[in-house]
Amino acid sequence: MALYVEDGPVSLDSSFRHPRKVFSSKRPHLFERGPHTQADPFLFVLNEELYIFFEIVIPGGVGKIAVYRTRDFREFEYIGIILDESYHLSFPFVFSCDNHIYMLPETSSANEIMLYKFANFPFGLKKNRTLLYGRYCDSFVLRKQDTWFLFTTSEKGLEIYYSDCLLNENFIPHPSNPISIDPQFRRSGGGPICMGGELYRVSQDCSETYGRNISFIKILELSKISYIEEVTRKNFIELTEYWNTDGSHHFSAVSFNNRYVVMVDGKCSDYFFNRLTSVLNRTFPALLLRARRLAPLART
Repeated sequence: MALYVEDGPVSLDSSFRHPRKVFSSKRPHLFERGPHTQADPFLFVLNEELYIFFEIVIPGGVGKIAVYRTRDFREFEYIGIILDESYHLSFPFVFSCDNHIYMLPETSSANEIMLYKFANFPFGLKKNRTLLYGRYCDSFVLRKQDTWFLFTTSEKGLEIYYSDCLLNENFIPHPSNPISIDPQFRRSGGGPICMGGELYRVSQDCSETYGRNISFIKILELSKISYIEEVTRKNFIELTEYWNTDGSHHFSAVSFNNRYVVMVDGKCSDYFFNRLTSVLNRTFPALLLRARRLAPLART
């Protein structure tokens, strides 16, 4: 994951070349239980602090949700894992509503879209309700006037559901579903973005490989009975950094400390050593476990 700090707002013509901070997880993983994956960063600002919520995966484990915090872009405090379930978690979309803060992570492995509420931000996440049942990926909500719109992706494609109450009423499928069946645009690559007074959704390109790049799609019309959008910028991320040579599939942006902050994630080939270790882990788990237990003695 990479964090950029810009003087001006994000536009369709923006280009990001010099990250302020790269959160790299590429390192050998024979004995160390460090993260293999850090992805899907969502930015959230509260009380003069910038929070970075993201998916973290330890080799052999499932995705969990962790968070960093900073005040000055120099020191980044790793708060730790703040949501840990038996199933895979990712895409931690965080938003506020009526003086409360919620998270809508991907919980497709549990066959639900679950809404969580913070009891003591950034801690104390508790399940509030289930918005939909089924295998839905990378969901987010946005409020337009008095209606909540839920954007999510199923095997049918990108779908929209709506409700007049986020917390108490059922979500109804939009009559235009599926909104998109094109693998280049049907899966979200972040939450909704406002640029130049216009509303956009971010999509990730999965047409050739998972999460190759992102596109911005302008939402021209959104109501309970109609939806119109147009693709305005494809392949937004330049895949020229050592950490994103194989793709970038997520985008988040906020205003903080009179600056504009952007975070993206990246994908690159892992070390051959790690790929070999992964095979050994699946084939000879007892042997690798014994090696890890002996590792501290070997280091002394």
